Amino acid sequence: MRLWRMAASYRNGVMTMHRLAWLGLLLFVGAAMAQLKAPEVVKGTVFLDVDKVRQGATFRIALVADIKERYHLQSPNPPKGFIATQLSVDAPKGFEVVRVWYPPTVIKEVLGQKLPLYEGKQTFAVLLRADKALKVGKYTLTLKLRYQACDDKACFPPKTLTVTVPVEVVPPNASVKPVNAEVFKGLPAALKGGAPAPSGGGRSGKSSSRSSSGGLVGMIGDALMGRHLGLGLILVFLGGVLMNLSPCVFPMVPIVIGYFGRQAEGLLFRRFLLGTAFVLGLVTMYASLG
Repeated sequence: MRLWRMAASYRNGVMTMHRLAWLGLLLFVGAAMAQLKAPEVVKGTVFLDVDKVRQGATFRIALVADIKERYHLQSPNPPKGFIATQLSVDAPKGFEVVRVWYPPTVIKEVLGQKLPLYEGKQTFAVLLRADKALKVGKYTLTLKLRYQACDDKACFPPKTLTVTVPVEVVPPNASVKPVNAEVFKGLPAALKGGAPAPSGGGRSGKSSSRSSSGGLVGMIGDALMGRHLGLGLILVFLGGVLMNLSPCVFPMVPIVIGYFGRQAEGLLFRRFLLGTAFVLGLVTMYASLG
């Protein structure tokens, strides 16, 4: 009878450990996904300044970005550590991106640091030229606004707002009417001035390459701040493994393993559950501290 009670108690203990481990894992995964998922902050609408585009003529496209209240976007040239807001254009052959125009930023203090930001409703614009030899017809141009959204507490992974605009190309002597005057009345005719474009962006409107600090740190930073989040997480994991070989950590490894081995009473699965609970506790603590 006593042995039966001991066995039942042991089974109940193992089941409790199972439940706690799964609960901790679910909470960790949920918190991690919530941190990684960037909120829907920006809604965009595009406008042309003419109803049709003549062959060989220049024309403007405006992207009106409506930024959700309580959030802001970084400037095209933010301080180190932040991700620039960048506008790029994907256009068929025969369209030349002459200039990308960024609206002026406002300077606000966020977390004790003065930063150039975008808030509220902002109008970005592009000046393009249709080639003289471009065939008459209808085309579709794509604008992409890559941005990092932040609130007063944290910044989120970068996102890209993608919008398309139809363009009809007509002969040079065709009748063309200006449209959307309310949108373009505050913009320079040649789209000069405004906020400085991202460094290295050139005139193509394509996203500029970010400067790297070099070495493993620069590689991890580029991966996490770009579109290779999976690679960045793998590099961070490998860095954490290498840190276990440091003089202040490595001597503790056999002590921790021995402690869990004694607590698990020789059971491999229980040792794994104890180790998992220990690691999840560390991850939760450091994640909550930012």
